[in-house]
Amino acid sequence: MINLFLLPFKGIIWLILGVVCSLPWLVVLGPVTVKYWGPKVLSIWVEHKTQFPCRIGSLDFNWTSGDVVLTDVTISNPAEFYSSDFLKFKKIGINLSYTSLFQKTILIHNLDLECKQIVSVDQHVNNLSTLMGPLSSESDTKSCLIQSLKFSFSGFVGIRSYSGHIVQSVEFFRSKTMSFSNVYWGLSDDFAYKFSDGSYSLEKVYQSLRTLFTPPQYSYQDTKKER
Repeated sequence: MINLFLLPFKGIIWLILGVVCSLPWLVVLGPVTVKYWGPKVLSIWVEHKTQFPCRIGSLDFNWTSGDVVLTDVTISNPAEFYSSDFLKFKKIGINLSYTSLFQKTILIHNLDLECKQIVSVDQHVNNLSTLMGPLSSESDTKSCLIQSLKFSFSGFVGIRSYSGHIVQSVEFFRSKTMSFSNVYWGLSDDFAYKFSDGSYSLEKVYQSLRTLFTPPQYSYQDTKKER
């Protein structure tokens, strides 16, 4: 059985990297035109890097403050999955340091994720292991530090397990906000000791997000359906 939650969730990281790598072009072309071509270009970037289809409703960019806001972002599972549902965001807000774009470590001051749907899929499909390469690998040339990361969830959580012709599913509503300081990836673990107020590796953030999948007592459960 392959748990496919943490694996495709790294598509969010590639989405953020796509925004960051596109910023030099955003600065050159300006905020007037980016709302037309930006969502499509970033959607293609994410799907190319992760193999998970992505749709971005709109993109706003403020070149003076370094703020990038994506709205109505959907990351879907590819055709090999029995269910296409995966992640839906109401908004993704990013504020970063321009000067860090030319350094090895990109500095993001604030990352605000407003999520409204998460679906975890477990299934017997061996060829999905081929997705681990592009999703588990981090940027070869860039590392990143997020000074403040906020993950707000208000919506439905789905858990679906496929085994043969049997489908087990759970769906319930959750509302929860998680905040993390000094989130890093592409850096050595020794880097964490530089922060007296604490720090989080990317894997620690993933493990915290898994708590969203703990169903409340009043959840609706529908098990052992024939597919």
